[in-house]
Amino acid sequence: MTSSEVTAKAAARGVEVFTAFCESHTPIPFHALARLLHAATGVEGLDAQAARAHIRDRNRDADAEDLLLFDDLLGIADPDVALPKIDPDARRRRLTALVNTAALARENPAVYVIEDAHWIDEVSESMIADFLTVIPQTPSLVLVNYRPGYRGAMSQVADAQTIVLAPLRDSETAALVSELLGQDPSVGALGQTIADRAAGNPFFAEEIVRELAERGVLRGEPGAYLSTAEIAEVSVPATLQAAIAARIDRLDPKAKRTLSAAAVIGLRFTPELVTALGI
Repeated sequence: MTSSEVTAKAAARGVEVFTAFCESHTPIPFHALARLLHAATGVEGLDAQAARAHIRDRNRDADAEDLLLFDDLLGIADPDVALPKIDPDARRRRLTALVNTAALARENPAVYVIEDAHWIDEVSESMIADFLTVIPQTPSLVLVNYRPGYRGAMSQVADAQTIVLAPLRDSETAALVSELLGQDPSVGALGQTIADRAAGNPFFAEEIVRELAERGVLRGEPGAYLSTAEIAEVSVPATLQAAIAARIDRLDPKAKRTLSAAAVIGLRFTPELVTALGI
């Protein structure tokens, strides 16, 4: 079950879900943690003054200086109020204590999701790892996903359950490709070639099919394709990168510029942000 499926089930049962996305191009201190706390504290969409009032209403016993540090972390600090002058390690410790105290005081169940932790900034990683130590004492679940090469603190949390996503088996890959192509006899041999090339990677299989459809090798619609090409004459992308690159090459210049701008922004963006860039 994917994290999106877990969070959908949780939301359907009235459980609050808080998500933070780590981005490859933003190794900014506290970036991932601030995103998660923006969601978890309920300040998303509030102006700075309303957000500060909301934070103080929910943390009435917290130290006043700690709340000023918390405001700064969330990007809602009052510019007319000076921040406490403390060293970075002390700041991290005080913020960690505040976050953990709030988590322990929480009575309602919650699901926290950290996506793409292999891109997380070092300070967020350290503080979230500390946060995870108190999660067993709360009615909460934390999901962290990351690529196989990640060996950071969140991959070494005591008593955490690790679920490794292995490649699809040959039979599963064949079933997926059959579902993508359909049952017409003309795509049978091509389907086997796609399954062999995908090597158990479902995304690669999907991209190969999309690339062949855009090239005109496949005609019809997903799940009901036909092919008039001889299998020996069909070239199938050798890698996932090659499949995506071939699709990008066929875009018109305007679409390529839009894609380039979106790539600079990151994995997630709004149409309004791309428009603001003048694309």
